Amino acid sequence: MAWTNPADKTTGEVVTAAAWNALLGTTGSLAQTSAAKVTTAGDITYATAANTLARLGIGSSAQVLTVSGGLPAWAAGATSDVVLVGSSSVATATTSLTPVTLVTISGLSILVTQPFRVDINGRKQALSANSAGFGITLNSTVVLVGDTALNLCPQFTGTNQAEQLRATFSFAPRSSADYLFGFSVLSVTRVTSTGALAKNTNYDTAGTPTGTPPNATITSVLITGSNNTGSVALEVFSIRILTGII
Repeated sequence: MAWTNPADKTTGEVVTAAAWNALLGTTGSLAQTSAAKVTTAGDITYATAANTLARLGIGSSAQVLTVSGGLPAWAAGATSDVVLVGSSSVATATTSLTPVTLVTISGLSILVTQPFRVDINGRKQALSANSAGFGITLNSTVVLVGDTALNLCPQFTGTNQAEQLRATFSFAPRSSADYLFGFSVLSVTRVTSTGALAKNTNYDTAGTPTGTPPNATITSVLITGSNNTGSVALEVFSIRILTGII
């Protein structure tokens, strides 16, 4: 902006609004400070032209700052973004012969158009059981039963072996009832009685879905588990739920 030379001031002289306007202009630098532009927590300022500032209010949760028409703007994140929407690192164990709920993650909002994945890390003790495994429930729909007697779950299979397992349940968008889901057991590491590690990659194909994922927003995920011998502890020690291209 163009500045004008100020007039000399005398002691006690009142500087009026008209004087300030004459010196700085009604849209001069004082009117363009952030303090004069921002009004709400999260506001940011940006230039719409030379020496001209504008206010951009805070966007919604999960929105990203992008460019539209040469100016900054808030917009929804790309659908390919991978987002952690739920997790648990609280270890929960069971010795139940029938499926029981080990972990519940609620407060979710996974839309029917969103693919998502549930990763489970678990382990069982090195006692006499030869089978133990996990199931999953979405909202109130049992999708896969964690019952080793029915062999309807990704399983630990080593007799008298301590085992660690990572299971991954992958779900496609659920906007059509004609689509089901798949799951895979990524890896099992067995610990022998001498403490040696016998690594084994296992793709479990025995599990059979017992229910169709709800054609609705997923608000909760329940992980169940059971084992063949009641004295053996089966434990979940971490879970994470991801949405996006996974």
